Order: sequence, then C-alpha cells, then structure tokens
Amino acid sequence: MSSPTVRISVIQIEPSKFALSTQMITASEEAVIGGIEGMTGCLQYFAGADEETASITLITLWDSLGGAREMGQFRPLLELEKRLTELGARVEHSIIIGAKLRRLETVLPSRRCGGAAR
Repeated sequence: MSSPTVRISVIQIEPSKFALSTQMITASEEAVIGGIEGMTGCLQYFAGADEETASITLITLWDSLGGAREMGQFRPLLELEKRLTELGARVEHSIIIGAKLRRLETVLPSRRCGGAAR
C-alpha cells in the first residue's frame, strides 16, 4: 500500500545572486512547474522565495513515494538546478513518507491555518 509523500527542496542562493536566480526560475517556470503538475501522482505544488534568507523552497505532495522520486529525475528541473549550482546555489532535497507524518501527529498535533486543531 502506498502512502502520501511530501517532497521538499530547498535552494540556498548566494545573496548577491538572488535576483538573477529568481529571474532564471521565473523564465523556466512553464516547463518546470507545468511539467511537475502534469506528472502522475502529483497532488499539489507550492513554491516560495525568501529574499531575506536568500532561499527558495519547493514543496510537492504526491500520492506515492514513486512520484516523488520521479520528480528527482525530471530533466527540466535537473537542468535548472544545474544552472543554479553554477551560480553558487546549494540544492537540498528531502522526501518524507506520509506514514511517518501520521505517527508524528500523535506526539505533535497538526494545526490548520487560523489555529484550528485537527
């Protein structure tokens, strides 16, 4: 049985190259984001850029571990990451399997936006 899976990618960018990096990401947005959202098993995609920490965070929710792993092989994303690392960025990936999140919920109750407990 497959578990819902969260994939988190954090890109740490040289602060002096943050604007250039975000321009590169915006220019590749259609191919990268459109491709990811069209992948089998992708349930949701979130992305955010924080100039203060010079970082970009990508979060995707998948219906299984296989989909999350497939994203790691997606050529447009790999090419973008290569260009960013050539500018000095550091890319980190984490895959969190949903079953582990459910077990953690018993220790740390999850919260919905607005503070309403689940």
